[in-house]
Amino acid sequence: MKATIKFLLRLFAVLAGIRERGKRLPDSPERILLLMCHWIGDTFWAMQVIPAIRKRHPDAEILVGVKESGRALFTGLLPENAILIFNGITSDRTREHFSLRRFVKDVSTARKRKPEIVIDTMGNRYSALFAFLSGADATIGPEPADEFADLYSIRVPLSRMPSRHLICKPAVIASPLTGYDGSTEIVPFPVKSALPDDAVFRKWNPFPEKPLAMLLPGAGWKRKQWSAARFRELAERLEQNGFRILLSGGPNEQALCNEIAAGIQDCAILPPSLEEVIALLPRCSAVISNDSGVAHLAAAAGVNVIALFCCTNPEFCRPLGRRVRVLQADCPALPSGDSHFCNGTCCDKYHMNIEVGKVLQTLEELMRSKFP
Repeated sequence: MKATIKFLLRLFAVLAGIRERGKRLPDSPERILLLMCHWIGDTFWAMQVIPAIRKRHPDAEILVGVKESGRALFTGLLPENAILIFNGITSDRTREHFSLRRFVKDVSTARKRKPEIVIDTMGNRYSALFAFLSGADATIGPEPADEFADLYSIRVPLSRMPSRHLICKPAVIASPLTGYDGSTEIVPFPVKSALPDDAVFRKWNPFPEKPLAMLLPGAGWKRKQWSAARFRELAERLEQNGFRILLSGGPNEQALCNEIAAGIQDCAILPPSLEEVIALLPRCSAVISNDSGVAHLAAAAGVNVIALFCCTNPEFCRPLGRRVRVLQADCPALPSGDSHFCNGTCCDKYHMNIEVGKVLQTLEELMRSKFP
């Protein structure tokens, strides 16, 4: 039954997409919409294409479609009215439920803005269909893109990616507009805060002489998380070494942060506010995180970052920055090569067995390192 449905969806895409093929991009587009309704890390990678599009098409209005959770990333980069909240486009089917009502509402919002070009940096069945229904003159998306890749006017093969790292994916997808050929390294630019840095810093660090260590114990999947016990031991030892500890997580991770912080005197739990986290990151001496979105923001901000990996492959999704160190669990099933994830068969035995001492040693070496 599942195979039949997939075949029918594919057939629909092929038939409906026939009229889309061969459409040319406008030489001077007035309005370009980028779909990047990912989670934080992927949205951060996708937004890196905006300066290149602006450079090539300085007179075009650039719109972005994002989830509410990603709005804060665009402070100072785009006007408020250029940020369209599309919570109806599903990014990850394992963690999100599809709502037809919200999807239709978001399509209507997009059509009212009359984009000439839609660039789909997501490349799943929902975003491809959304781009097709947006009313744009031309749509650009990746090949492959689930069952609906044929709906794009222009399909860009992901085989053009110059490396496995996923920051290259949106750059390659947008290449028909930017001319990106993969020959230059993509260095992520840091995001800006809408809040005054000094005020937020004073709010969360009553002892400004103390270095800040931000711990990010959550992650999108449970299997990506270092244990609460290890994070607690790390927090205790960092406190002993004179650090002020900040714990940060999303709305569903506050209980985890409370568990880690219990009994630690010089410790605070940040509310699930990305704006405050962005304001604090440049003032941190260290960020220790699982494979999660905020780690990428910290790396781009030039902070000392220790990224803990287990079931995901850092070749695809490590934080990019000069002051980043990646530590991997000692597991025989670690993903490598073309594998983005492991199959999870060894996680119960080996899951995140990185020692606290190794994290502290790596952090000490990193903080002693000299960078131009």
